[in-house]
Amino acid sequence: MEYLRDPSCVTPTTLCPPSLFKETIMPINTSSLKFFHPDTDPKIDWSKVDQNAIEMLDVAREHAAIPFRITSHYRTPEHSLTVGGSNTDAHTEDPCSAFDIAFTNTLELHSIISGLMVAGFERIGINIFNHHVHADNSEKLPTPRIWVETPEKGVVGFLREKGYVVEKAQRPPRNIPQT
Repeated sequence: MEYLRDPSCVTPTTLCPPSLFKETIMPINTSSLKFFHPDTDPKIDWSKVDQNAIEMLDVAREHAAIPFRITSHYRTPEHSLTVGGSNTDAHTEDPCSAFDIAFTNTLELHSIISGLMVAGFERIGINIFNHHVHADNSEKLPTPRIWVETPEKGVVGFLREKGYVVEKAQRPPRNIPQT
């Protein structure tokens, strides 16, 4: 089943003791989505997805004109730490607006980022080494932001670890006209 928390049920405790109100659950409206659905996107936690964010992702997918393979969405704080994230990152928010989208080459990377920006995502991270793009609209984290995730050992260390020969490039002499 698909659920979204109804924001109208949030009541200040000064007006209504917590014991007198309960959380209301509403179904997520998937009928307006062209590209995403609970049956085809198991990596999306449909019980915690942010309605606006999934609609924006649908617009991004349409603009990109390539399939989006979602590799991560909602995570518990403990799981987020296990996979190298933070226990307070956007993936841990409920409702969750964070998505990781796989790419296989720079053309796909460009299409995904272009689509996300057209759709209005203001927080976009690129992980070149794990081949995914992160997008979210967290209201708790700094916005707008674009970042590139790199391994702790740096790009050269990562490439050497993978068996690539990395040599320092020799810069050609510059012909600077004398005045």
